[in-house]
Amino acid sequence: MERGKPLGKVISKEEFTLKLEKRAQRFFKVGNLILKKRYFSQNYYSNLENEAHILETFLDDHKARGNKTFAFFTELVACIRWIARTAHTLKHIQNRYKSYGVEKDGKLLTDIKNSLEFCNSSISNLYKALKEEALSIGIKVPSSYLNEEDFMEAEIQEYLVQDIDEDYCCLYQEEKVIEVTFAYVDVADRLAQLLKEEEPTEDKIEELSSAFHRIQSKYDSYISGSKEEKEDKRLKKMRGYTSVCLHLLEAALYMLHFYERHIKADGLSGLKEKISRIVSPSEVRENIKVILNHANGYALEGEFLARELLKDYADMTLARERVIIPKGSVLHLRPASALVEPVIHSTAPVLLEIDGKKVRANSVLEIIAVMGEVADKLEKSDVEMVLQGDKEIVRKMKENFLTKIVETKY
Repeated sequence: MERGKPLGKVISKEEFTLKLEKRAQRFFKVGNLILKKRYFSQNYYSNLENEAHILETFLDDHKARGNKTFAFFTELVACIRWIARTAHTLKHIQNRYKSYGVEKDGKLLTDIKNSLEFCNSSISNLYKALKEEALSIGIKVPSSYLNEEDFMEAEIQEYLVQDIDEDYCCLYQEEKVIEVTFAYVDVADRLAQLLKEEEPTEDKIEELSSAFHRIQSKYDSYISGSKEEKEDKRLKKMRGYTSVCLHLLEAALYMLHFYERHIKADGLSGLKEKISRIVSPSEVRENIKVILNHANGYALEGEFLARELLKDYADMTLARERVIIPKGSVLHLRPASALVEPVIHSTAPVLLEIDGKKVRANSVLEIIAVMGEVADKLEKSDVEMVLQGDKEIVRKMKENFLTKIVETKY
């Protein structure tokens, strides 16, 4: 009978120190540039993040987080990785901003510059602490660094003549424009609502970032290069708003991950306390707030354009209705078809969300299923329903719901 492979063996601190010293050499050589200069390229941040990720994976593979000697070293490497990732994204926005076609007062670029300076000082302080920690546990840190030219920003001064005359053709091109712009309005509204009513968390920002990413992907798949895009310059601008919002949310997401995972005060551990003395938690929160406010501002500007496009491409005047179903209400499921009736006779998209769950607005079965799920919840609390779509369709759906489906008990 073949014997299984052993799970591994415990190694000594001395043995692992030698392995770690050898594996960390390139990371230190990339990191040493931090102490030498003040300006960093997007390419540099990308390399620093990558080297930190490789080193952190090596440390995790050897369970270094659970070892008293190497836990703080591991934590510092992880912190550098996430702030470098944030800086890389901010630098990307800075480099591409003019190409988005959504320039306004320059405030965003000023705040990105300030946030990058905060990232640089944070990385520098974390790296100094890491070198001290490395020396304290017996790791030799090289004094050399990699060639700066390897990390220079690529400046493209030459390009080929753009002479392709083909139009990308899709049978349902206008429907795709409607689909993309409608989705944009929804996610822009959700972002504004979140920042107004709740404390942003990593999970919530990741959800919104993913939504903008799906919009961008759908645009690139079905609208980019199309006849509609070439004839209607507003579409490229719509793409620009999507991109700048996506990348701002990504930068906020990475900084939120760093904050929640490594320095958030709740249940502050000894390692978090050490990190919070190196990087100010209040400054991290302030930078997150500034980035999210810019994301919200651009999202709302893009929403105005998206509504304009919906009016022109689908003759839609959008409305968004939030209906609070009071605690104790009774939902009559048998006439649920009354809710979908206005949608069935229209090609305009409609968003229907009940208790945070999105369902197809033209599906009686899905609506009955989700209403059945919230029926028990109504015994204890209110439930929110959101309707978004053409103004007249939303009005009729709301009216049918309130008169035929929900029975409120006071």
